[in-house]
Amino acid sequence: MNKWLTVLSALLAVQLVLAVVLHLDNDDAAAEQAQAKLLDFEVAQIDRLEIRSPEASLVLTQDGDQWRLPEHENAVVKPDQVDLLLDRLSLLKKGWPVAKTQSAARRFKVSEDDFKRQLVLYQGDQQIESLWVGDSSGLRQSHVRKPGEDAIYRVKFDVWQASTQHEDWLAPPPEAENTREDGEEASAESLDAGEKPGA
Repeated sequence: MNKWLTVLSALLAVQLVLAVVLHLDNDDAAAEQAQAKLLDFEVAQIDRLEIRSPEASLVLTQDGDQWRLPEHENAVVKPDQVDLLLDRLSLLKKGWPVAKTQSAARRFKVSEDDFKRQLVLYQGDQQIESLWVGDSSGLRQSHVRKPGEDAIYRVKFDVWQASTQHEDWLAPPPEAENTREDGEEASAESLDAGEKPGA
């Protein structure tokens, strides 16, 4: 009898050890998953970006060192504006899913037919990544979901960073930049001549 009790106690101890080890492994895997990148792309890959909302859409394409608006007379985009957006997207982490159901996708506005923004990243004609951005979940945070996945995440991203209004992307016209520079030079010359500002 005592022998069987000893054997059973030993088996129970082994099971407890295995349970602890498996629990720790699962925790490590979950933590690693939470720190994983939400979008799998390199900024240098992307040469076209489409931003869609229920009301409008915008296309941005790379032309050498510049980004342009091909649907708006191929106008030049503000320097670094697209790169900054791509940088933000590339740094997004998954964190812990806040929901995984279809009803939650509609509630958070990250469903296929109800969203605030859809960002689609291309390299040439190949789609590299896509993301639905939905309702705000706090200051500078939004709910997001990738097409084909159920998990909904909360990330540091504002919808306004992905405007569908082309005016928000336009670089200032050269004449405006030249006028500003001329004004600065004239002010500098006036100061050199001993004039007081505003005289």
